[in-house]
Amino acid sequence: MDNDSRRFRDIKEHFSLEAGDFDSIIADRVPFYDLFIRALVNVLPFKKDKAIRIADLGCGTGTISFYVKEIFPNAEIDCVDFSSEMLESARKKLGRFKGIRYFESDILKFNLIGYDAVLSSLCLHHIGKEKEKKEFFKKVHNGLLEGGVFYIYDVILASNSVVQEVFLEEWKKFMSKNLSVEDVEKTIQKYYDEDRPLALMDELNRLEETGFRDVDVICKFYNGAVYGGIRRD
Repeated sequence: MDNDSRRFRDIKEHFSLEAGDFDSIIADRVPFYDLFIRALVNVLPFKKDKAIRIADLGCGTGTISFYVKEIFPNAEIDCVDFSSEMLESARKKLGRFKGIRYFESDILKFNLIGYDAVLSSLCLHHIGKEKEKKEFFKKVHNGLLEGGVFYIYDVILASNSVVQEVFLEEWKKFMSKNLSVEDVEKTIQKYYDEDRPLALMDELNRLEETGFRDVDVICKFYNGAVYGGIRRD
């Protein structure tokens, strides 16, 4: 088993173990999580009553899909996650809504053809290789319908080491309000072991290089950002 395969195995294992408590774990460790998710959903450029088709990649407990269904009740959503435990949590959160399907799948292998929107929250930073990320962005672009959107909320890197150190210190300050010193250290260590974030400016350039237009940053706070673009042929 190579290093990447081992890393993904570890990521899947810890997400499966944390699925039942994931929302509270996120609240303690991620600044302004709710604001970021709402910002991502708020920029969807569709009429509220349209029956849009959406892929929620790395859906976790279904928070993105929950907010989408509140605003776009006729949306048809495919929730995709590699953890069956996370999908079960999503089913519980989204149980009162119709038009939602659940897929246990690696997002890199999932068929993304024919969507109005592809959305993702705190997932794509696990794709650590720039070539692999670029190929994935191209796959999303080619699968979207004309005028379709790709919006991402994710962990990002700064453009230099000085700013990156500020990002990390501010993140630690936030977590220290909710967690013990030991738990903050464990979270940071897991970040180094499992996460492969890339610089935001590189992400924006990568979106443009793979064909997206109107690429923009919707919302940003230190090492978290919502960004994406539109397919225009």
